[in-house]
Amino acid sequence: VGTVGVLVIASERGLCGAFNTVVLQVAERYLAEQEALGHHILLITLGQRATTHFERRGRPPVWSEHLPMTTVASLAAVQRLHRRLVRAYDAGRFDLLHAIYTPYRLRAPLEPIARQILPTELSPPEEPPAWPPPIIDADPQVVYRQIEKQWSLIELYRCIIESAASEQAARFQVL
Repeated sequence: VGTVGVLVIASERGLCGAFNTVVLQVAERYLAEQEALGHHILLITLGQRATTHFERRGRPPVWSEHLPMTTVASLAAVQRLHRRLVRAYDAGRFDLLHAIYTPYRLRAPLEPIARQILPTELSPPEEPPAWPPPIIDADPQVVYRQIEKQWSLIELYRCIIESAASEQAARFQVL
């Protein structure tokens, strides 16, 4: 791995407790770890808080996206972001893409994680199905590549939706 794409998902605005602080601290640690391993970083941010944080520290993102403030990100918006990420990946701008976000956990402390989005980590089924094998007229590599893209879109959407849920939950936590 030469270049690691890092997509940091924070909020568009504040007033959500430690939500942004925690995810940005984890992102800083992750970036330091990757740089210590000798990897080049391609930083991408979602949410104005992440963009502002890294710009103030002299590490402006390669690109950033805003998140909607009154609704959850639409699937169409995530598809546009995903297409842009896949084009960058296919063009060789990065070898891996990890999303750093805070998954939603009911009544649990905020614990951001890094999830690999590209390349997709698909594992084969543990047992072959009992029915006859499918007949595929198309090239299996083309079909597999399409499944990979769809799976990575689902994973990206999951990260963004869970992050939004965690952000809203953090707004309602009473200390």
